Amino acid sequence: MLLLLLACTASPDPPRSGPSGTAGDDTAAPDSAVDTATDTARDSAADTAWDSDAEPLDVTAEIVEEVVTVVRVRWRTAVETRGRVHFGEDADLGRRTDRTPLGLDHEVLLLGMPEQTEVHFQVVSEDGGGVVTWLQDVDTITTGSLPAGLPIFEVTGTAPSWDDVIVGPITGAADHAVMIDNQGRIVWYNTLPDAGQLMRASLSWDRREMITFMAGPRGQLEDGYAVRVSLDLSESSRLGTPGVDHDMIELPQGGYAAIVVVEPPDPDAAPDNSLADAIVEFDLDGTTREIWNAWEVLDEHARANTNWTHANALDYDPVSDTYTVSLKDGNAFVHVDAETGETLWVLGGPAEQFSYVGSTLPVPHHHQFHLVGDRLVLFDNGDALSGRSRAVELLLDTEALTAESVWSYAHDPDYSVTAKGDVQRFSDGNTQIVWSSEGEIQDVSPTGEVVWQLNGPGVGFVFTEHAELYRGD
Repeated sequence: MLLLLLACTASPDPPRSGPSGTAGDDTAAPDSAVDTATDTARDSAADTAWDSDAEPLDVTAEIVEEVVTVVRVRWRTAVETRGRVHFGEDADLGRRTDRTPLGLDHEVLLLGMPEQTEVHFQVVSEDGGGVVTWLQDVDTITTGSLPAGLPIFEVTGTAPSWDDVIVGPITGAADHAVMIDNQGRIVWYNTLPDAGQLMRASLSWDRREMITFMAGPRGQLEDGYAVRVSLDLSESSRLGTPGVDHDMIELPQGGYAAIVVVEPPDPDAAPDNSLADAIVEFDLDGTTREIWNAWEVLDEHARANTNWTHANALDYDPVSDTYTVSLKDGNAFVHVDAETGETLWVLGGPAEQFSYVGSTLPVPHHHQFHLVGDRLVLFDNGDALSGRSRAVELLLDTEALTAESVWSYAHDPDYSVTAKGDVQRFSDGNTQIVWSSEGEIQDVSPTGEVVWQLNGPGVGFVFTEHAELYRGD
């Protein structure tokens, strides 16, 4: 593949694209090219003396050969500065990278661009306090073409609820970790090995790596692992995660939390061939800490010859420092204090603690979920009798221990998604529903209107999540 390299010509002193937008000759970029979307930064620099020592030197931009939608920009400065790049699909430069560390040599990746697109970009120098000290001229570079084997998605409607990216794995002829924008365009990709059980792909908390979580093959769960790769695929690391099954997440404080299949502490006192699940934290050095174990709180409900809990989805809330785990065969959700391992509440199943309001019924089969305050939005897989999957919202009163169904949505025509399935509630009240095996994602309004839909023939979705590509520091 041809590597595209652009050497960017430095601006004379003063910069032609300075705060006034009028300095320089007739080749100066128009005001619209001087970061219209970043007026605040420009205005804050309006009274600043431009520092020619902060001028970006030897600016280069190249398409990353391994991920042709990613652009790598490098430059240096004669004095220590921080820097960033303003960029976009047009001269408005509506996106900005995070700042580089204070130093002389600088490098950033431009993320979120689709294939075969002219990317406009502008290198910006800042002092240690974040004040703009130099704006480089706007240049362009064109992204490459996606490799064969990646799907082309069809999108209908608009996505009023989000403008970030969907992150997750897709399955088909080959498995990939991808980022997809709200126009259905793949803006990042990585082909994954065909080994084990693909559980999740997540953008790391620092937005610099993609993490892929794999459980071992059935009967070989000891072979599970997590792989971190830099977003230009130049660096990677791997951590073995023995026993992991169905779901695993990165923790904001570092390391991972996972569902781990465990044997009974006293096999002689347990039903024959019975297994259950635990929540286990894995540090990056390989040490582990068990947070919660189903055998310790639900053992009276154990059954023979099965994993009687069959946990299939895990979430962590850093604000409350709690875990919530879905037990599909246990027909329950369990909410756990992450520090003490205490079971805070159990919704559903034989250890039910809640009563149901009005005509509300327990949801016996579920996968991924989104706990938002006192609202639990979940993907109900349904069963063989109903042949109907849906999204359900329950209003929980964790003091009175009551649950009330306040919203639900089923696909028209009915879908029966027997594996996976995901939901996310947006701040505007819309809900994203991932019909995993059907290769379809819908954004649905509170009144049941489909406002946005993505379809990928021959594609399956695993668990997904939304992520902003830059922290905005």
